[in-house]
Amino acid sequence: MVDLTFPSGQKVQIDGKDVIRIRATLAQEPEGNSLVTWLQTAFFDEDAASIAKMVVVELPTLTSLKSPQLGSIWFNGAKAIGPYWVRPTDRGDGVNSSFQIGNKIQYVSNLPQEVADVIKKAGGKVLPIRDDGMMTTIIEEAKSWMRDLKAWDSGLVDTK
Repeated sequence: MVDLTFPSGQKVQIDGKDVIRIRATLAQEPEGNSLVTWLQTAFFDEDAASIAKMVVVELPTLTSLKSPQLGSIWFNGAKAIGPYWVRPTDRGDGVNSSFQIGNKIQYVSNLPQEVADVIKKAGGKVLPIRDDGMMTTIIEEAKSWMRDLKAWDSGLVDTK
């Protein structure tokens, strides 16, 4: 069990094996130093890196990649799928690739090969790395509005 503290000061324990994702909070968020998604999503006083160090003891598939706006994001790599192709119009501001975790897309600054390597090492599902061939780009641009996966932290990450 991982010992954590809610911003109210209440001490709690969570099972590290249930963790899906960990990240630092940003100035515009209301409280805490980290946001952890496990059986629920909650803010905690401990910083994200410290929580990740505690969780990885119970969840060896915990790994991390970088988000341009959020810094390191730790996640259960065994439950990840990727890299997902990112439309050229959505690249920029540091976004180079993405992957799925917890039924949402996580945009990252890592290159697709790095995403594939991290997910493979953790035992997740690796997708083929797609190129930006002209026909592929046009078809994906046309279909992208139908994608039913939502983005993690969609209010914080600017994708067009």
